[in-house]
Amino acid sequence: MWWLFFSAKHEAASDVIAGAKDAGAIARAAYTYAPIPVVAGIVVTAVGDEMALMHPLGHVEPAAVWVLLGGPALFLAGTAVAAFAVWGDWPRSRLVGLVALGGLAAASPLLSALALTAASTTVLMAVGAWETLYPVQRVTKIA
Repeated sequence: MWWLFFSAKHEAASDVIAGAKDAGAIARAAYTYAPIPVVAGIVVTAVGDEMALMHPLGHVEPAAVWVLLGGPALFLAGTAVAAFAVWGDWPRSRLVGLVALGGLAAASPLLSALALTAASTTVLMAVGAWETLYPVQRVTKIA
């Protein structure tokens, strides 16, 4: 999550905001409102990690699936909203990550808590690798 939040996009977003006509509105959306689901995602992920450590194997209750996958999903959604606020379009990597987490939710009856945690971490790492290997170069806000 640290890697995804403080990626090259974070620095590029600061540059875009600094040069924007309505920098205050963009910064408010990107750095005041969008971080709410980001922080919630981090907290929910920590709760999910604790749950997975307490009961790593066996059947996973639906509420636990919501926590184990909902935390990373909230995080990705919040960072996608921040990117949209800055550039005016949705980051494909993070949307694909959200779809992958949805796929894991569909497969959750077949997986243990440990497997769900490992799989959701793999999704986040894949999004980070995608953005590191294929950075999108943007200089100005589209919208």
